[in-house]
Amino acid sequence: MAADHGWDDVLAALEQDLADMRASVTPATGRWDAPSALGPIPAHLEQRALDLIAAQQDVLGMLRREQLDIARHLAALHAVPSVSAAPAPVYLDVQG
Repeated sequence: MAADHGWDDVLAALEQDLADMRASVTPATGRWDAPSALGPIPAHLEQRALDLIAAQQDVLGMLRREQLDIARHLAALHAVPSVSAAPAPVYLDVQG
């Protein structure tokens, strides 16, 4: 079961990266390369790997939603005229 230990380490590292990203502690910034020396993943670890893939897809969806929200916020900021471009004083109604 030496190969199991290698796969266990790989899955544990990916799970930790995912947990960090979910907690917004420190998102994973490096590129992940599939291990080549471990051989196929053992059958008893397949469900764990599938669960990890599903969780990663959930986080990807969350990040895409966040990206869209940020884009909307930036668009709103860019819609406010800059002071230097205004020929007269500009006031922003923040009370509605």
